[in-house]
Amino acid sequence: MNDTFNTKEMLMFKNILKIASITILSIGFSTSSTLASNEQLSSLSHEDRLILSEVYLMNGLVDKANDEIVSLAKEGHPESQYILYNDIKNGLRPNFGWSKEEIKSLIIDSAKNGYLPSIQQRVIEIERIYKTDDELLNDEEWKSLVTLGFDKEDIGFSLSYAKWKIFKEQSTNKDEILMKLEKIADKTYSEDIIMFLGDYYALTEGNVEKSQKWYLKAVRMGSGNAANNLAYSWINVDLFIEQALELSKLAVALDPNPSNLDTLAWIYFKKKNFDDAYSLIKKAYSQDSTNWEIVLHKAAVEKELGLFKDAVNSYMRALDMLNELGQKETIDKHLPDLIKELNDLIEKSHI
Repeated sequence: MNDTFNTKEMLMFKNILKIASITILSIGFSTSSTLASNEQLSSLSHEDRLILSEVYLMNGLVDKANDEIVSLAKEGHPESQYILYNDIKNGLRPNFGWSKEEIKSLIIDSAKNGYLPSIQQRVIEIERIYKTDDELLNDEEWKSLVTLGFDKEDIGFSLSYAKWKIFKEQSTNKDEILMKLEKIADKTYSEDIIMFLGDYYALTEGNVEKSQKWYLKAVRMGSGNAANNLAYSWINVDLFIEQALELSKLAVALDPNPSNLDTLAWIYFKKKNFDDAYSLIKKAYSQDSTNWEIVLHKAAVEKELGLFKDAVNSYMRALDMLNELGQKETIDKHLPDLIKELNDLIEKSHI
């Protein structure tokens, strides 16, 4: 038999002793003088005093519990501010005669003091006010809190911060932001962050090597979305076609959504298996006829199958959709090929 404690057991034992000692103190406080109580209280940390307020409640000493947590909140202890705000809002404690602004200041101060649940709650409250992202991005409190959340490596805030800084503000320190995101992804295994990194390197930087590192990580976690995106990133640069085919089949088996069907259709197109490509692209189009890439791929398959009039209509539709999007880079990239294909098809179909 092992008579020694491991680290985890020792920590648990210390916490039990701490709660027990605070409980004994609280019972003493209920019978001793106020002066003695204050002297004993002065030696306790904020965290211990928060436990003490809960012990008071368990012993039916409601006024003492309220006095303790109000005192802690006024001293700027963020967890106490958060608890007090929620308890007052939910009618679990009196409002102590405070105005709405004074009560609201509890959650604002708690968030500014860096208590993560407060940051999350405050950000949700702010986001409910705004109808558009542009309006939200002008709110200085939102910016400050999301930055705090990113500093604390919170998954949700880290993504919000990265998207805001990289895409909206086009920050000059995007490399530092991406490095920190990678660190968070390695530590938390957050599929959202891992997929963001894969998509960013694939779609924004066109870096297949970096994107596949993150997509593969997500694939190992069982992400069908990652399997599809990795397959598509490979096929777009004519790499690993057979591996892309297997990944794409896996993605479709997990979720036969329009995007996954489109990828598999495009792989078959690249392999010159136009019949299977046509069958799949029709399924994708029947589920989502508003995606310009699906329409563009449909046109390419129709052209190879000699369905020239259908292909012209699909190319014209894809062109209209691109113009409606108003994304200059996308239009500039695809417009020359689109016009060439249309001219070729008009000639072949005698339109």
